[in-house]
Amino acid sequence: MGCMQSDLFSSLPLPEATPIVLVAVARPLASALSYAWPFDQAPRPGCRVLVPLGNKVIVGILFGVENNSEAKDQLSSKPNSGFQLKPVKELLDNAPLLDSSLLKQAQFISQYYHQPIGEVLFTLLPSSLRKGESASPSLVRYWALCSAEKIKLRGQRQQALWQRLNEQPDKQLPVSELRLQGFNRSHFQGLQNKGLAEERLLPVSYAANNKAPSPALQLNAEQQQVLQAVKHDGFNCHLIFGITGSGKTELYLQSIEQALARGKQCLLLVPEIGLTPQLLSRFQQRFTLPIALLHSGLSDQERLNQWLLAANGQARIIIGTRSALFVPAPELGLIIIDEEHDPSFKQQDGIRYQARDLAVKRAADLGLPILLGSATPSLESLHNAYQGRYQLHYLRQRANDAQPPFIDMVDMRQHQGSQALADKTLKRMQEHLQQGNQVLVFLNRRGYAPSLLCSQCGWLADCPNCDARLVVHQQPERLQCHHCGWQHPVPSCCPSCGSHELHALGHGTVRLESQLQQHWPQLPLVRIDRDSTQGKQLAEQLAQIPEDQPGIFVGTQMLAKGHHLPSITLVVVVDGDAGFQGPDFRNLERMAQQLLQVAGRAGRGDRLGEVLIQSRYPEHGFFQVLRQQGYEQLAKQWLSERQSQQLPPFAAMATLRADHEQGEQALAQLQQAKQQLLAQGFNGRLLGPVPAPMSKRQGMHRYLIYLYCSQRAQLQQQLQLFHQWLYQSSLAGRLSIGLDVDPYDLG
Repeated sequence: MGCMQSDLFSSLPLPEATPIVLVAVARPLASALSYAWPFDQAPRPGCRVLVPLGNKVIVGILFGVENNSEAKDQLSSKPNSGFQLKPVKELLDNAPLLDSSLLKQAQFISQYYHQPIGEVLFTLLPSSLRKGESASPSLVRYWALCSAEKIKLRGQRQQALWQRLNEQPDKQLPVSELRLQGFNRSHFQGLQNKGLAEERLLPVSYAANNKAPSPALQLNAEQQQVLQAVKHDGFNCHLIFGITGSGKTELYLQSIEQALARGKQCLLLVPEIGLTPQLLSRFQQRFTLPIALLHSGLSDQERLNQWLLAANGQARIIIGTRSALFVPAPELGLIIIDEEHDPSFKQQDGIRYQARDLAVKRAADLGLPILLGSATPSLESLHNAYQGRYQLHYLRQRANDAQPPFIDMVDMRQHQGSQALADKTLKRMQEHLQQGNQVLVFLNRRGYAPSLLCSQCGWLADCPNCDARLVVHQQPERLQCHHCGWQHPVPSCCPSCGSHELHALGHGTVRLESQLQQHWPQLPLVRIDRDSTQGKQLAEQLAQIPEDQPGIFVGTQMLAKGHHLPSITLVVVVDGDAGFQGPDFRNLERMAQQLLQVAGRAGRGDRLGEVLIQSRYPEHGFFQVLRQQGYEQLAKQWLSERQSQQLPPFAAMATLRADHEQGEQALAQLQQAKQQLLAQGFNGRLLGPVPAPMSKRQGMHRYLIYLYCSQRAQLQQQLQLFHQWLYQSSLAGRLSIGLDVDPYDLG
């Protein structure tokens, strides 16, 4: 398993020359553990080791080397210590897997988010390396053509797969790459059954272009100014505030070309796996260099292979989602965050880090440029730009001089029918479709209907485990909770009064799809949501409506960003009022970002775009400012409000949350935590304990304390004191309290 072993296992007295090393393990411990180093080879931080812990031998990461004399002085101060330390049992790596910069960043993450250093370090590694498996690439599955004969094939996807493989000089591609492009085993099986293709195991390759690279596009004046401002000789952070379709991706490509010309690696983070196929395709067309691709759709071994290609410097471009930030890149020279405002950059469980902020920290530590791009920047990034910490650039012109879409309102107070779409909306859809265009209908609620109602007694179907309604689904017909996954057959009569007058209340994407099919039965209609994409690739579904044919896309936020669908000329937002609900002070910011992101899908080609927002509050100031003055004016208003209320980004914030099967126990835990915070002299605002916005989830009652400090350093100091108590207090050992620093979701 490793390159060096020791038979020493029991505790031993330490000779003066024996190094004492710090080893971080994946346990909730306050610090790394001390072990004796029994090998001739000098310890190198960043390597994995096997160490004894209790009656087990586990994987650890060598984190540092202690000063022997100081360590022995500390040991000698403990009764009966006898300088006894257990030795490291085995060294697993010949060279560090994590370099000094990543070890430094792990230490920062541990201190800033108040998480155990071992758990942070193990988060940085692929799953197979956490288990102690070999840090070497394995063979990769390829699909390959074994016959150039093109016979009649069933289905468009089989034909497309044959064509995709035939385009390659060696007639083969990795299965992982083909899956991203929407192909699955059934498509391959059709070729294999006809003797046209076979599966091969080959050494790992790269997602690289084997053809002549496509030329760079001509930049407009705004893009050229940004490109010239990016300096590759030190840290500089650029916020690119570019409307949808303004050519941010081309700017990324040309910035990467500059970094590659200097012999550097480049890292591009995207919010979701659904955005990677189109981006990967564009990067492959532009570059002949190896590209590593990292996302949640890879197997453990595939992820390790890509991770190693970046770590050994072979992959010059790295594209990935949130966790790709932690991939070693020894010659990293540029970081880009696309859609920097997107909530998926914030980890919502485990170590709740913000990848965007950590990317800026990594760029500063390494002294390299970083680009943050968005049509709707986060208020945190805008505030940093207004304060001069980031350089702010505007891209107000769409590529090819395309015009931004016109936004109009539809007053739903005049709409009384059971249909989700108003007559005005249906009329405008018909006009666009008759002109041969495509329409996108956006509703961020999947399922058939968001709740089931008894019209006799008012009973509503609630989840037994969560403070939430059960959603009505079809195929198969069921009630399902979208928070815990609990399911139940749709009852034939009301469980409360026995009435058969049960009605699906409201609209989800499935019900909306059914109504649209009734209006336009002859047109292709594609639904995109989490249910429809299970086991399928988004690119495959989007390709079901050819660009030169009219059709309708209906879906959730999976359709709202990143996709270039040039034939869409009308975007319909079914429920424009969703963001007005809820206690979170970020709701309107999220609502504006989502509306403008989905609106940006309209008019991206050579035809004018239009957006219809259905609302019961069409005169609301939010809509008026958004339509007439734009997102930045709203952002400035919100920043002013947050400053007066001392909310982020004008105050540092954290939450403490307790979950328990019994609500009074969760409340009692946070009351003890609050007493400790007051006892240690907390000098900010403490709100709570209060029930979480969703007070019960997955059978657990949830309570929160909100912590605010005017200065980030003050909050960090208070959290450090609190965590020292949490680790040391005998009472605290019985508490189960989660901490979220810089929370994005207050629930």
